Amino acid sequence: MTSAQTPAGEYRCDFYEIGCEFVTSSRQSESRHYKSSEDRHEHLRLIKERLRSLQDRVAHLEQKCEQNQQEIDQNQLEIRLQRQEIDQNQLEIEELKQRLRHLEETHNERVISVWELSTPDLVAEDPGWHSCRTQEFGYGLDIQARLLESPTGAEFRFRLRLRPTPHDRTLRWPFRSAVRVDVFPPDGRWQLPERISATLLPDRLPTDQLRMLGRPGTAGDRESIEFVAPAGIGLDQLRDLPDGSSFATRAVLL
Repeated sequence: MTSAQTPAGEYRCDFYEIGCEFVTSSRQSESRHYKSSEDRHEHLRLIKERLRSLQDRVAHLEQKCEQNQQEIDQNQLEIRLQRQEIDQNQLEIEELKQRLRHLEETHNERVISVWELSTPDLVAEDPGWHSCRTQEFGYGLDIQARLLESPTGAEFRFRLRLRPTPHDRTLRWPFRSAVRVDVFPPDGRWQLPERISATLLPDRLPTDQLRMLGRPGTAGDRESIEFVAPAGIGLDQLRDLPDGSSFATRAVLL
């Protein structure tokens, strides 16, 4: 900026930001002419102070940026930890739900029979029947278990049939709830499934199966109901079991 008091050929520039002014001899000149040496020193002092102020400001901003970045990193770490805690809590919730369902099922179960299935019994072409009596209803219940090969792998096949009683020979299916058969592998056979289960649900059976009438010419026998469960093992694995190995089996009213 020029001033009217500046002699011809000289240009005076006022630095209002730092409160200093100096005079140049021309627009292109690098030299600067101060009114006095004190003005020159004052100008330089003010410039140095301004420079230090700007440097301090830059250092302060850099420190602030570093602090902000540290806070961002800390917040992201806390978010990851919270997500891990949420995932862990979800797993614990699912585990507790499973335990609760198991307790509810166990509470409502009635074990009506427990027996053993030997390896020869499982692979026999005509396995024998295991008989038990349901004390709640007064019916005799026969259960037959067998391991068969199927297109999708070996499976346990269970057959249930009712035996007649002196009071009721029509043998309507007496159970209002389901019947489940569990098979447990021999102890120490960790590679086998812990439990193989199959459940018979009466409300899903056709009416003609709920009323099991006697077969002509087969006194004392009745139509049986079959249901299957994947075994998770093959006949070859079954044959590799030590001699005398047996499966624990139980029938449960749900």
